[in-house]
Amino acid sequence: MEFKTKAMASLLEQASIDNELRSKFVQFLNEFLESNKLHVSLLDNAMEMITAFDNKKRILYWNKATQQDLNMALKDVIGKEITEVFPATQSNGFIDIIDRVLDGEEINISKRAYLHKDGYYEARMTPMRDKNGEIIGGINYIRDITDKIKNEEKIEKTAALLAETQQLARIGVFEWVLKTDELYWSDEMYNIFGLDAKTVKVTPAFYLSLLFSDNDKASANEFYLNAKNNTELKPINFSRVAKRADGSKVFIYGSASYITDDTGKPVRITGFVQDITEKTIVEKELEESRYFAQQIAAASPHILYVFDINKKKNIYVNREVASVLGYTPEEINANSDILKKIIHPKDLNNAFAFLADFANADIKDNEVKSYEYKAMDANGKWRYLNTRNMVFKRDDNGRPIQIIGSVQDVTDLKQVEEDLITLNAELKRSNEDLEQFAYVASHDLKEPLRMISSYAQLLIRYVPQEDETAKLYAGFIKDGVATINRLIDDLLQYSRVGAKDKVYARVNCNQVLSEIKESLAIKLDETDTTIEYNELPEIQGIKVLVKQLFQNLIENAIKFSGNNVPHIKIACEDLAENYRFTVKDNGIGIAPEYFERIFKIFQRLHTKDKHPGSGIGLAVCRKIVDIHQGNIWLQSSPGQGSTFYFTIAKNIS
Repeated sequence: MEFKTKAMASLLEQASIDNELRSKFVQFLNEFLESNKLHVSLLDNAMEMITAFDNKKRILYWNKATQQDLNMALKDVIGKEITEVFPATQSNGFIDIIDRVLDGEEINISKRAYLHKDGYYEARMTPMRDKNGEIIGGINYIRDITDKIKNEEKIEKTAALLAETQQLARIGVFEWVLKTDELYWSDEMYNIFGLDAKTVKVTPAFYLSLLFSDNDKASANEFYLNAKNNTELKPINFSRVAKRADGSKVFIYGSASYITDDTGKPVRITGFVQDITEKTIVEKELEESRYFAQQIAAASPHILYVFDINKKKNIYVNREVASVLGYTPEEINANSDILKKIIHPKDLNNAFAFLADFANADIKDNEVKSYEYKAMDANGKWRYLNTRNMVFKRDDNGRPIQIIGSVQDVTDLKQVEEDLITLNAELKRSNEDLEQFAYVASHDLKEPLRMISSYAQLLIRYVPQEDETAKLYAGFIKDGVATINRLIDDLLQYSRVGAKDKVYARVNCNQVLSEIKESLAIKLDETDTTIEYNELPEIQGIKVLVKQLFQNLIENAIKFSGNNVPHIKIACEDLAENYRFTVKDNGIGIAPEYFERIFKIFQRLHTKDKHPGSGIGLAVCRKIVDIHQGNIWLQSSPGQGSTFYFTIAKNIS
């Protein structure tokens, strides 16, 4: 077969192909050009990559675009099988597609990645037939769509970014076509109103039903008509409390603009809606917090203020300043020299030095500083004030520029402290006088008692032996004197408890009980008394008094054991602020109505002949516990024994 162009004839001469293949190629090209009424130069210079292959999958032709893309000359590949030139086609399914084309199928490939470079192409592969309709090969038209795909990807990314931005900002966009009354929403519009885009078809009427309540349909209709008939074409801005699909409220802000045609007639309305529910709630809470703070400041019994370090003046002070100092907040804020005017000269330098310390960037936000000073009120009276301050605001460099503080009027407290100091001094002198009085009184009382006792003994000696009555009366006198002596000794003992300087030290309670058992050894042995206790703590106290406390309670338990063999159990519980001791016995017990009475001095529940004593032991116990900043009480019932409780403070002030 004769080829119609010299150029192609020359190309075939250079290619080492057999006559059969040469004939097929000439046949293909001539018939292809003739059927498509194309000149070979148009085919060769086409922008698309065009290739042809015979029914044995051998390359017959490709144009210049293909040569440039693959960087292979046609003369080097013509007549070679496709799999020889492109081995990858055996595994990537391309050969299967060629087989389908050779079977008569026309195939379109919409998007496929290149094997030899980055990018994408689309292709159309059709069978190549001779004049008799027999398939002699195939033609592949390849178009590079890399730029198109990249642009589509950019558009998709932009759309995704826009959707994400709308979701983050809670902004939805809409378009209203005025002529057809069609409404289009972005995905976020559906999210804002809690709707499912797949099941809900939005219309302007439906949209307005969300913006206006059922009782306000007239306003919705008016809004609709104004939007459609707006001749001024001004932007529409609106803030509404709308409703979601579930009936809950959503606070929205919206804006819309008109889009006109070439004649200036509005054809569409485009706009956005932003869900400002969270912002509205935060603003409302912030406003409530601000109001709450204002109410607290107004109701505070202390002066509250904000001081500007750079301006060296107050920029805020509450109304309490008028109650304390007699100045209005306006007077305090307006006068930068007010502090110099009212603060006592001796405190002025310290006050400003204190405020200057807050200019230090190292001070922490939660660090509270306080100081005390004297200030003169509007009536010329000096007031004692205590102020507490902390950083309120910093500049961009982290340096404090404002402090917030509170001022408490402690004038009355100062007076109470001074009065207390005076009273303590007087009480100390009084105690010393009482101690001296008790000593002198006991000494002076005992002298005549000794005299009475001596004369009573003389009476007994000189009274005739047969005068039993006189001897009886003399015995009464002697016993009465002995009783008065014991009372004087007990009273002196009670007055001396804690009267001396209170020196507290560590006291080992186990050692104290060991000493008590040693000193009471004879009594314990005579009464078969057992004292049970586990390891007791070491406490802070006055050892001699702690020993007297335990000993009094133990001796009481023995004295009031009744017919039982005394058994005393001592324990201690370690509490947060103190130690709580228990002293439990198996004695005769005490009725509840006497629980308070037994701790009073000289109070007895039994006669002297049944249970001798002056009734001072438990009164001394209470006084010792008071000195150790604790409490003493009991639980008991007649015949059931008694449990005495007392506490000793861990940190005695």
